[in-house]
Amino acid sequence: MKRIRTRVFVQILIPTVILFFVIVVGGLYFVNRSYEKQVIAQKNNELSKAARAIDNWLIARISHMLQLSRTPLIRNGQEEEIRGFLREELGRFAFIYSRLFYVYLDGRYWDTAGNEGIFHTNVLLHEFAARDKLFYYEGPVLDHPVFDPSILIAVPVFSKNNNEMKAILASTIPLPTFKRVIGYFTLEEFKSFTLVNPKSIIINSTEDNLIGRLEDDVYGTEFSSYTMYKKNMVFVSVLRTTWKIVAFVPSAEALLPIRQINKIVAVFFIIVVLLIGSVSLIISNAVVRPIQQLTEGVHGIMEGNYRQKVEVTTRDELSELANAFNRLSERMVKLRTDDQFSFLGHFAARMAHEMRKPLHIAQLAVQALKSKGTYNNKYVQMIQTEIANTDQFIGEILNFARPEKLNLSRYSLSELLEKIIKKYQFVAAEKEIIIKDKIDRSIKPFYFDIIRMEEVISNLLQNAVEAVDGQKGERIITVRLTKKDNEIRLVITDSGPGFNEKLLDRVIDPYFTTKHGGTGLGLAICYRILKAHGADLRLGNTEDGNGKVEVVYPL
Repeated sequence: MKRIRTRVFVQILIPTVILFFVIVVGGLYFVNRSYEKQVIAQKNNELSKAARAIDNWLIARISHMLQLSRTPLIRNGQEEEIRGFLREELGRFAFIYSRLFYVYLDGRYWDTAGNEGIFHTNVLLHEFAARDKLFYYEGPVLDHPVFDPSILIAVPVFSKNNNEMKAILASTIPLPTFKRVIGYFTLEEFKSFTLVNPKSIIINSTEDNLIGRLEDDVYGTEFSSYTMYKKNMVFVSVLRTTWKIVAFVPSAEALLPIRQINKIVAVFFIIVVLLIGSVSLIISNAVVRPIQQLTEGVHGIMEGNYRQKVEVTTRDELSELANAFNRLSERMVKLRTDDQFSFLGHFAARMAHEMRKPLHIAQLAVQALKSKGTYNNKYVQMIQTEIANTDQFIGEILNFARPEKLNLSRYSLSELLEKIIKKYQFVAAEKEIIIKDKIDRSIKPFYFDIIRMEEVISNLLQNAVEAVDGQKGERIITVRLTKKDNEIRLVITDSGPGFNEKLLDRVIDPYFTTKHGGTGLGLAICYRILKAHGADLRLGNTEDGNGKVEVVYPL
């Protein structure tokens, strides 16, 4: 039976857990992907806002330089006038620029700091060789002659008729200043915020040791606006100035809320699995228990216990099978009892016939002794008594052996009970026994054999008197007659020790008795008479362990 229980338990648990696991994992995957997409979209949006702000600031600086390069004084003025103008302009924008300088096409330059000389690189000249080049910017560069890291912005200066480039106007923005400006637009939630030029040189970064370095890995690689790099979420936004911003966010921090939800769901999953296991165990027990009861019932019948009953409370096929088993058990009991009665009836008839002849002869002999007067009266009386007892015993045997032929008429069972109870109350009073009358006198008369039914009730009441006789405490017999639906029930209970549960199956067997001097035919005769009426005799004990006899008479 353990194997069946285990198999049922596993067959319920595993598919349910697998289905629940698939639903939970599928749901978590969908939720995680949705949350990750939401985080990516949010971070991209935040980075784009910061990139636009930085881009606008850089373009504003370039526009400012272009505006300066197009002033008439810069285009046509003398050198001293240009120097004075640029010094004034630097004074206005000293919080941004470190210096402004003017570069001739032959490489000579001068600046607002009073420095003059040859420009150390002709890169600007090469950049502006093409007429359509409007501006040039680079970073980080070393600001000569102080060699401070700076952002360089340069624009061409054209002649008055705008058809010939005559010089270059440039400015330098100290890297600390640029870094401070960048800090206004960046967000603290980004672990690393880096500005990279098209040559993959880091112009600015929240990590100072990276500035000026050439990085060809994640910084120099062309990828979409989002990727993963070393457990970091990497976001990229390209500026209109062709620089790009690379921002890092640790995935563990960005996805922390959803991971906490995953942990909660994992705990919930474990709890639900335990609940499913408990429910599966309960269901498996509920399924196996009726099967186990049926198995025990079959074994009981195999061992000769034909009164075996199976109590199955479910309303399914197992309940129908249990009811069929109980009907089969009752049928086997009836067949067994009928077979016993048939055999014993024939046996008893022959035995009584053979025993009565010598008893009659002995009776005649005793009478002859008495008539002659030559006898010992004491011993003769004993012979007569024993012969009378033997004759009574034989009468019971014949009564048991005789086929039941009922004389049915309409009688009141309540009136018959009152009559029998009154007869027994005299005997009960002598033994200090109380007989309680709880009879429903509204029950209408119905058909039964009054002589045979009186014999049954008297026998049952006599057994109750004998059961409580000699008991300590109150000695009470209760006779209850009720009608419910289409059944009349006569229940006799007593305060005696009750029936031995182990012997209940044999109590109505002929010649089985637990009383000293009993014949063992009383209950067997009662059972036979009631069966002839279509009624049933049920023996058992009350909840307190006292004896209980019930007659169920269907109408």
